[in-house]
Amino acid sequence: MSDGGVRRITQAGAHLPLTLWGGLLVVGILAAGVAAGDLTPGATTTEVSELDLGTRIDTGPYDITIERARVLDELPGVSEGDDATHVIALVVTASANGTRTLGGGILADSVALRGVDGLVPRTETSSAATEDDENGDGRAGDDDGGSDDGSDDRGDDANAGPSAPVAPSGVFVIADGSRLDALQPGIDYEVAMVWEQSAQLPPPTELEVVMTGRTLRESSLDRSMEWLDRATVAVGTVPVIPPDPAESGAAG
Repeated sequence: MSDGGVRRITQAGAHLPLTLWGGLLVVGILAAGVAAGDLTPGATTTEVSELDLGTRIDTGPYDITIERARVLDELPGVSEGDDATHVIALVVTASANGTRTLGGGILADSVALRGVDGLVPRTETSSAATEDDENGDGRAGDDDGGSDDGSDDRGDDANAGPSAPVAPSGVFVIADGSRLDALQPGIDYEVAMVWEQSAQLPPPTELEVVMTGRTLRESSLDRSMEWLDRATVAVGTVPVIPPDPAESGAAG
């Protein structure tokens, strides 16, 4: 537990019993939104699509569908301890496009929340792990994870303004609770993107979600094909299932 009693997302990718994640596996009574036309794969565009529950968004590296959002008192084995924070979990289905295995860090960098007060910033260890994932088999950006001109366009959650999008602290496979390290092409992954929010603030009833896409092109540094040129491709608001007092201490 860190100073001030604020819990941090557990960094280890521990495999958790399925029962602990049962609450996230249950489909809520939320209607799927009308699909908003597909984006051209791998294309950077200034056009921003409307994002809604059940809408499949092509970000270039991934197809991502937001299934539901929940607020939990805690998530055993991932975020637990005292009552200083609660957990915001965005459940999504993601699949990798193309023929290469892509790092889980690129997926974590593709979805962010905006306008939610009291979010606990990602730790330095978590940020470093994201950068390592991005420079794996499915590279995104160059050594700094940003554009191939050497700039880092991801921003810093710890120094971000109140309206700046905040990336998740971790992405976990719902089936077993393990940290998502990589996505193989042709496989749908149901994952939970996790944020922590100070318990001193009321949990949100809706979330503004910002989705980022990339372009597959040749890097000007080493001429390899990489996912570059981050750009916002979809923005939307999704409802949140509130915490259930009867499920306190479980994945609810």
